[in-house]
Amino acid sequence: MIEYTLATGDTGLLIVQDNTDGPDKTVDLYIQSTSTKAIPELPWSYSIDGVSSGLRQFNFTDTVLRQHLGLIYVGPGAESFTLHIDNTATTQLGGPTDLTVTLNQAGVSVVNIKVGDVWKKAIPYVNVDGVWKPAAAYVMSGSTWVKAS
Repeated sequence: MIEYTLATGDTGLLIVQDNTDGPDKTVDLYIQSTSTKAIPELPWSYSIDGVSSGLRQFNFTDTVLRQHLGLIYVGPGAESFTLHIDNTATTQLGGPTDLTVTLNQAGVSVVNIKVGDVWKKAIPYVNVDGVWKPAAAYVMSGSTWVKAS
C-alpha cells in the first residue's frame, strides 16, 4: 500500500491509499481537516484512467480525524486515479482540487491488442492450477522474446 496526500484549502488534506500492489485492486479515499467545521454535501468525484464517476456528495463532519469517502475498485491494469473535490464554498477545504496518482500495479502488464479495427488495452492471463493470474506479455523481436511494453 502506498499513501498519497495533497493539501486543499487552508486546512484540508486529500488522501488516496493505493492498494493495487497486491491482490486487492482498490483505492481507499479519505479527506481530513484540522478545522472542526462541518461541510454538508461536500461535492466530490473520482476518475480512473480519465473516466469520471460523476459528482457525488459527502457529509463532512466536525472532527479533525480523517473521514473515509469510499473504497473504489480500480481493477488490474488501471494506470491513473484522480480524487476530485469540487468547490466547497469554504476556505477550510477550498476546491476545486485534484489529487492524481499513478497506480502501483506491481506485476501487471498491459498490452495493446487489435479487436476489429480498434486497438484496446488488455491484460494477459494464464491459468495456474485452476487459478487465473495476470501474466507478463512477451513478443518476438527478431529471434528474441522481449517483454511487451
